[in-house]
Amino acid sequence: MKRNGGHSIFEYIYRDAGNYKTHGRLLLAGHATPADEATVRASLDLDGVCFVAEQVGLTPLQPQHLRDCGVEAGELDHAYHEFAALRFAESGDMRGEAAKMTVFELVRRFREAAGHWNPERSPYASWQISGGARPPRRRQAPAPHVR
Repeated sequence: MKRNGGHSIFEYIYRDAGNYKTHGRLLLAGHATPADEATVRASLDLDGVCFVAEQVGLTPLQPQHLRDCGVEAGELDHAYHEFAALRFAESGDMRGEAAKMTVFELVRRFREAAGHWNPERSPYASWQISGGARPPRRRQAPAPHVR
């Protein structure tokens, strides 16, 4: 399977319990295939949708979520992210940035994490809704977001 040349985009979402969403994306070197997307989907937890970003080397979206949605959104926070898509990059996706990793590396990380997702690998694990825990106090409140 040829993996050199071209770029792909991995899209993911952080969704809090109030259904507010923050979208993220990662530019990858190489072309993703349908088999790559199937491998990622097969590795996901919680009904085949969720993963722990830190466990596969992705930037967690919770800090951006708190900046965009306000501090009160932190009360609904948790460690999981949702997979949205793994697709070919289009010219507008590049934004002058460099790829952070290859498609092959990202897919390998998801394959290794399959069946072993651990929210404790995230600093947001203590914010789990099911335990009723509240997020740690922030030293500086993020700017409010107009909804």
